Amino acid sequence: MPGTPAKHTLGRQERLKHQKQIDQLFAEGKGFMAAPIRVSYLLQPLPADAEAQPPLLAGFGAAKRHLKLAVHRNRAKRLLREAYRQHKTPLAMALQQRGLQLWVFFVHSGKELAPYAQVEKQMRYCLKRLAAMVAAG
Repeated sequence: MPGTPAKHTLGRQERLKHQKQIDQLFAEGKGFMAAPIRVSYLLQPLPADAEAQPPLLAGFGAAKRHLKLAVHRNRAKRLLREAYRQHKTPLAMALQQRGLQLWVFFVHSGKELAPYAQVEKQMRYCLKRLAAMVAAG
């Protein structure tokens, strides 16, 4: 089923890639911080072509201001993607049940590259907070 999220995968169709969507997310969305992760999100009804789009679209970035070297920015994004991929399923299921779509963008904004254990812990916190927000309506 294209609408249901596959467990522990992060395919192309689940990524927030279009510049218009990203611009709209940062212009209209809300956000919060869970150091070293800054989260921006936009919750909206699931589009009519729900079969073509998953309920959860995510993007990842790293602040060039804090991580000067490209290898460190790439590593930070890789850690964010891995932690997200491992823990996104409950949030995606909650969105599917409520008929909502969430655009979310995670930015590693710490001054130094954080270890994976810290990134994973903060990603779990971020996803639980987003799931609570979806459950509250």
